[in-house]
Amino acid sequence: MKYRSSLVSQVVLVGLVMAFSQPAHAYTINTTEVGKRIRWATDNVGLQLDPEFEEFLNPGEAYAAISMAFDAWRGLPRVPDMRIRPGMPESVGHHDGRATNGVYLLKEWPYEASKLAVTVVTYEMDTGRLLDADIVVNGGARYALLDEPVKPRMISSYDLAAVLTHEAGHVLGLGESNDDQAATMWPYAKPDDVDKRTLAQDDEDGAVESYLSSPPEAAGGCGDNSVGGHLGSRHALGMSLLLLTIVPLRRLSRRRRQLLMIAALCATCTFLMGFELPSGASNKAQVRVLSLEKLLRDGTRDDMAQLDALETSADEELARRARSIRGQLLARPTRTRMHVSSLEGKLRLSQFRGQSQALVTGKAKLDGTIEQNGLLFTQYKISTLNGDNTLRVPGGVRNGIGQRVMDAELPPADHQDLVIATQPDGTQRWAYHHQGVIFGGDLGDGPALDGAL
Repeated sequence: MKYRSSLVSQVVLVGLVMAFSQPAHAYTINTTEVGKRIRWATDNVGLQLDPEFEEFLNPGEAYAAISMAFDAWRGLPRVPDMRIRPGMPESVGHHDGRATNGVYLLKEWPYEASKLAVTVVTYEMDTGRLLDADIVVNGGARYALLDEPVKPRMISSYDLAAVLTHEAGHVLGLGESNDDQAATMWPYAKPDDVDKRTLAQDDEDGAVESYLSSPPEAAGGCGDNSVGGHLGSRHALGMSLLLLTIVPLRRLSRRRRQLLMIAALCATCTFLMGFELPSGASNKAQVRVLSLEKLLRDGTRDDMAQLDALETSADEELARRARSIRGQLLARPTRTRMHVSSLEGKLRLSQFRGQSQALVTGKAKLDGTIEQNGLLFTQYKISTLNGDNTLRVPGGVRNGIGQRVMDAELPPADHQDLVIATQPDGTQRWAYHHQGVIFGGDLGDGPALDGAL
């Protein structure tokens, strides 16, 4: 006689399969400096439209593009709806403790030359609660509201709706999806691409995951700092219990088989709800610690995806240590090099230098965070042979409030070796400097330039 699985065994099987299924994902959820998710604590987020957009495109096209971008993210469980709010936005940044969210067009672009757009977010550092978000579009790029489908090689403009859909994801608190080129949150765009108007499954999963738990409370309350749970070593025990329910037990009576399956179900539920076997958990924790030590010893900015995964670990101490070494990895050149004598190398170096007459190298000394009209800047003194220079980098933390420019380079850590290119208007472009190689900063996250100094 063949063994027939009972209802109990089927329930156990379905439950275990669901519990152990952990699909891979590419999305990232931005967190504060202390590990709290950056997200809104409201159901609706209103943004005002810069009137410059109406002169930038044909009448009504900018409004239509932004509406399409916001609609793409609408309807996801617990994810706030974004909408266009009447009126004119004040200026980029967080003003007088009130939200002045806007979508701006800047013809004089102050960020990395390669960026089509960036999003500036302001948040409570201890809770992650978003206070303000501004989308800033590079007025020097060529945009259009493209028709679908786009004929290949017929248009060389970037689709404004696609770019704004990506930036709208940042408004919600999402980071980049570096491992999924089909995702809207993939950090690169190409002309004629309208596909990014439509969210990929990874984009939807990231937004839903970010808002899955209760919204952050105001400063002083308790927030959530976990991106995902892991069952750890319960896998081994669960699979063992599962085998008890599906292996034919011909030598046992029917009643004993039922009792064994009920016992297996109870034990499985008990372990899934909170017990851990120390051996497997310890092994996994040890592997993560060793990975972190290897990154600290040999890692470069090429390994940031691995560091991102460690920063979202349920082990708070491990996550804290991972966050603490981020600056060190960013200050190490990529393994891919480009010589400045090459055509592309000359172009990138020329974009970095701008109208500067000379490149100046020196060591950065952190001089605090300052505020200018709602924008935070981290300020440094750059010690050089010819005296000290002052460098201000967008983003920073002041009085418990954090601000950062999504897509842009994070401010360098204290005592990093930098190279700066001072522009005629007094602004400065910066990059890291290491043994004649410059990289990062206003050069972006591409290949390092070898032989630049």
